[in-house]
Amino acid sequence: YNPKDELVALMPNLPGKGGPLRVFRQIADQQGRIDFAAAKEGLRIFSEYIELAHQNPGRHQKIELLL
Repeated sequence: YNPKDELVALMPNLPGKGGPLRVFRQIADQQGRIDFAAAKEGLRIFSEYIELAHQNPGRHQKIELLL
């Protein structure tokens, strides 16, 4: 959710996709929001994939949300 309480993204719990879900849950606040500081922490956790996300738009959509 954004500051206006508008839904920005959903992350379904699908087989093989649990890693990003756990990271987003870890960095989100009690209301499920991810602010600038939390996004920076998420990018730190995903740091090894950031360059791949830049090189392959759409392949790492969860990282793109944080960027």
